[in-house]
Amino acid sequence: MKIAQIMAGAPIGGAEGFFERATIALHQGGDQVLPVIRRDAERAARLRAAGLQPVELAFGGALDLLTKPRLGRVLRDFKPDVVMAWMQRAARFTP
Repeated sequence: MKIAQIMAGAPIGGAEGFFERATIALHQGGDQVLPVIRRDAERAARLRAAGLQPVELAFGGALDLLTKPRLGRVLRDFKPDVVMAWMQRAARFTP
């Protein structure tokens, strides 16, 4: 299954940690997983170390006019079966 996992949360937190563990577990279980994350070098490195190719986007505030169309292009190119947006910020930017 092709799964896009979208996380725009803080560098550290309970949901953020669970996102990483769940994303890695899905990948290790054989699913094709695309993590899309708020720019975070440490999270990206952990995901890459697990064999994933994270996409980093700004997921900024009200004046961020670029993330939503960029995320839309990423999702159109990946063609996921499932899109999981974690928490309000990620959901707000998900087309």
